[in-house]
Amino acid sequence: MTATDLTILVVDDDEFQRDLMVIQLANLGWHNVLLADSGAQALALFEQHRTHIGAIISDLSMPDMDGLVLMRHLVERHYQAPLILLSGVHDEILSSAAMLANAHGLLILGVLRKPCSPERLAGVMTQLAQRAKPAQSKPAQDKLTALQISAALKAGDIVPWYQPKVDILTGQAVG
Repeated sequence: MTATDLTILVVDDDEFQRDLMVIQLANLGWHNVLLADSGAQALALFEQHRTHIGAIISDLSMPDMDGLVLMRHLVERHYQAPLILLSGVHDEILSSAAMLANAHGLLILGVLRKPCSPERLAGVMTQLAQRAKPAQSKPAQDKLTALQISAALKAGDIVPWYQPKVDILTGQAVG
């Protein structure tokens, strides 16, 4: 069984976005896709296919049960596989949703803005495929290369912060 044999559950109330995601996933080699047009339908599919779902890609803004409420239900059901958030909301809301999910023990593999570019989706799905490999086949080193860090910075996956060291007597930056 390869990583692309995992089932991906796509949850989005917009039929066009669901269809687009299916096409993009198929282009990346992911053909086992379940579709849900609501959080309630997603939970029903999750209960039916719990052991086969390798990841859930969920929109945040949906009527009836939005993505945040869906996440709460997944926590209650002890969902362990990665979650990928997909939405057209502002970056701050996406970031807050990801932090909330992490705080509740959900693994957020990626945060994608609509419309999702094939390159960004490919990056997240590559991470999923790497996670799905057996432990013995993982490389011994976990260090990031300069190229990976540069790509992550360009994609906005890493936000650099710095704190200068200032001499309090002179007010000059010293480090």
